[in-house]
Amino acid sequence: SSSAAASTSTSSSIRAFVDDFFSRRGRPRGRRRSNDDDDGDGDEGHDGDGGFIDPELPVYVAGCESCANLEKRLGKPLWAWFVDALGVSKTSPGRAHIANVLTRDETTKALDGMFDALYARFPASREGGLARDDVDVDVDVEVDSRALSTDGVLAFSAGVQGTIREVMSHVGSEIPRASGDEREFLRKHFEVLFPKEAPLNRETFHALAKLILVRRILKALARDLGLVALRSGLSAPLVVDVKVVLPAGDGAAEEIFRLHTVAPKSDATQYAGARLGAITE
Repeated sequence: SSSAAASTSTSSSIRAFVDDFFSRRGRPRGRRRSNDDDDGDGDEGHDGDGGFIDPELPVYVAGCESCANLEKRLGKPLWAWFVDALGVSKTSPGRAHIANVLTRDETTKALDGMFDALYARFPASREGGLARDDVDVDVDVEVDSRALSTDGVLAFSAGVQGTIREVMSHVGSEIPRASGDEREFLRKHFEVLFPKEAPLNRETFHALAKLILVRRILKALARDLGLVALRSGLSAPLVVDVKVVLPAGDGAAEEIFRLHTVAPKSDATQYAGARLGAITE
């Protein structure tokens, strides 16, 4: 039937764009992990036919769908799936710290503020399901009644920046900026990740933003320390300062999100994540 053919075509398109963005050129699709890449969770992280591979980190997922449905299928937050796929222990103080920071009321409010700032500039068009004029921004509305456009997620991705450094040190490394491939991927496949029936609303943005922020931070740590060190734990507490900025004209920039925290070293107790989360310098 035509509906079955359309479903098959959509599934094939999703497989194609995921492989196109996340797989290295020439690397076989669904490559099985080596023992060095094993994350201790069996086969959850790869697919023998059509899974994707992060080009810079050993992260695998079996298939893909809309961003909203993916988290439901995985049965865990997207950021937690990503950390699992990297092989970071579930008992890691650093992992506990990430969970603590991402679930704090202050973080939720900061993510809400960032969504509102992006929506004010980049509301979804009518073709995408909602338009800014459809909703009075001063009126209480349902969580998913507003959604961001392609330009909104691109602006967020491009605006992520920051540094990581050891406590008491003034020298650190930069959190990587969005690559050209990431920008092209988001622009080209936005409608597949965020279709009309599952737009980039506030709830989905929270999940996506947490994933992107955690990925950028861990990517910086993997680059500077190596995956083995990242998996085994940090040798010293690290100050993480990440923000999202938007161009404001005349060369100025508007900061719409900031997170400043101290991640514990590997021999910290299981409660260190919560304690360090309250530290400011």
